[in-house]
Amino acid sequence: MKKTFTILSSILALLLIATVCPAQTGVWQELKPQNSPPARHSFGMAEIGEGKAIIFGGDNGHNVLDETWIYDINENTWTEIKCDKHPAARSDLMMSRITKNKVLLYGGWIDGSHYFSDTWIFDLETLTWTEFTFNTLPLISVEGRRNTGFAQLSDNKVILFGGETVGANYANDIWVFDLNDTSWSYVNTDINSRPIKCSNLLMAQIDTGKVLIYGGWHYDILDQTWLFDYNLKKWIRITPENSPPPNKSSSMAKIGKNQVVFWGGDPNGWGQYNELWLFDLKDSLWKKIETSIKPDGRRFHRIVNIKNNKILLFGGLNAHESIYHNDSWLLSFESNDIIDNLSKDTNIQNSFLIQNDKAHIHTNLIGFCNYKLYDIYGKVLKECSQAGAWEQERAGAWEQESSSFDIDATDLSNGVYFLVVQGRNKREVFRLMIAK
Repeated sequence: MKKTFTILSSILALLLIATVCPAQTGVWQELKPQNSPPARHSFGMAEIGEGKAIIFGGDNGHNVLDETWIYDINENTWTEIKCDKHPAARSDLMMSRITKNKVLLYGGWIDGSHYFSDTWIFDLETLTWTEFTFNTLPLISVEGRRNTGFAQLSDNKVILFGGETVGANYANDIWVFDLNDTSWSYVNTDINSRPIKCSNLLMAQIDTGKVLIYGGWHYDILDQTWLFDYNLKKWIRITPENSPPPNKSSSMAKIGKNQVVFWGGDPNGWGQYNELWLFDLKDSLWKKIETSIKPDGRRFHRIVNIKNNKILLFGGLNAHESIYHNDSWLLSFESNDIIDNLSKDTNIQNSFLIQNDKAHIHTNLIGFCNYKLYDIYGKVLKECSQAGAWEQERAGAWEQESSSFDIDATDLSNGVYFLVVQGRNKREVFRLMIAK
């Protein structure tokens, strides 16, 4: 009895998720610009200006780089920007948009020993780099840090969290850079209520004054979800029912209000992960987004929200195959009209299918003609047209009061599905919840 109750509870949770989550599908498109930067990983990347993104530095497997490139989605072109003054070559640096047409660069390392602690601004209007000097720096040790969490907090402010410092020590402190007074300031939070010290975490703004982090590395791959509220100066631990696998060395970006996405990373040490996940703050839920095609899996790549909530992916390393990438991809999110419409059907019927490899469907349609079974992403998994249905109609089959049939659920995993049964003049919609 307890096991059955647990299964029912799980399926009810799945039903709630399917009901409250916006149904979205992701579509990847390889952009194939004529001129692309050389392949690299562990570079910095940020959105800068309408429809543009900037990258700097990185590692191509042989050299650490100091190039500045800008991508323009309107022209589908990469352009190298030659600057007399610019940051030194480095990898594992972090970059973020800080205000319109400006990005902030911080940290990184070179030669496996020198940790940078310098801060730079790139200005799109003048195409120049400017270095700032301070009396106070975000340092634990004198050599700076790499692989920090780094994201725009609000206009003119960027937040930094954690990272790796000299001697492979890890940090979990917070600093905020304010462009108005060009200074870093330490943010004091409860030491007992914050994420553990780590590097290689995923971090992005999820709303004004709020950032989300996931995963990271602290002698093991992490899988915790945390929200930081700058106005409250408070960390909030989120424990969703469904979470991605532990992950590090990936990249996260804001997508619309209260949502972030990440793609790829390194959950198992092979560096060829290629799955896409979306987190929705309204419901505190992670949702895996299925796409028809996927870029080659990788780690130490970067993604940014470039225009109208489209995500730009560049570079990275498939460590398993030793492939250094310089491909550019665009991810678009589209509302799944099929599932949206089915979810809103006022006559939808719920069917719980518990520990049964055959889903027995009873319909009130008279002599049904066909059916289609959809997953929650709108993909048709099974369909059937009744052979000779119209001949049966002429023979009086449409005079039946009801019909029933079985769907083989052997190859269906636990979850929520939508079944549309089409009759001669109308249809019936079932929400199927399968637990085995």
